[in-house]
Amino acid sequence: TLWLACSDPHVYYLIPLLLANGGILAFVNGDFSAAVVTPLLSPAATALIIGVFFGVNALMSLLWGLIIHGRYMRRWSVFVTAAVCQGLVLIYLLIQRAVEPPNFTMDTKADRWMEVRTPRVWDWVVMLVSAVLLGAGDSVFESQLSAVFQTFFHVHDASPTPPSSPTIAPAAGPTSSAASPSHPDPGIMDPSERLLAAMAQIGLWRSVGQAVQFFLSAAMARWLGA
Repeated sequence: TLWLACSDPHVYYLIPLLLANGGILAFVNGDFSAAVVTPLLSPAATALIIGVFFGVNALMSLLWGLIIHGRYMRRWSVFVTAAVCQGLVLIYLLIQRAVEPPNFTMDTKADRWMEVRTPRVWDWVVMLVSAVLLGAGDSVFESQLSAVFQTFFHVHDASPTPPSSPTIAPAAGPTSSAASPSHPDPGIMDPSERLLAAMAQIGLWRSVGQAVQFFLSAAMARWLGA
């Protein structure tokens, strides 16, 4: 798997997208739920917003496939649309967190969230739209990156070949073992092995992106004193 990642340009050109996909998933499950939704809406509303994110993710994964299969949009334009959706949400959340006071604060003595003010309707609209856009964008990276890897490393069904004429096996001799080595070159992979190794890249680099996001989040929280 690592050999393929270092040797095939199709893989290492897609690694940044896989890292970004893992980072967004970690952001949604970590900072978005704990540091954005909970202080703005309430701890009880967090499950609803995250449920909307994954529900939209599932539905849009199906819809993107139909759009691309029907040639209504090209795959690269779908990726650009996803990146724009997620980028706009992230920028807005940064601004919103800087200017909007939280509606819930953590009472460290009682170890529970205390309501400071009642959430507004606008707060609910913003969080629901953010979850929808993040889910729609993430669905592209979840579904279409797998499709891209399968396109690059697809094992095409070979057309049936006519049976070859029988060949006479060479007589056993002292040179027969040297002519056919028992161990193939480890750097040479057949198409099916390359496909399996390529699909393994998805989970590998997505997990790396999640780990990096969680480490960065912890470091920034400590640096900001959060």
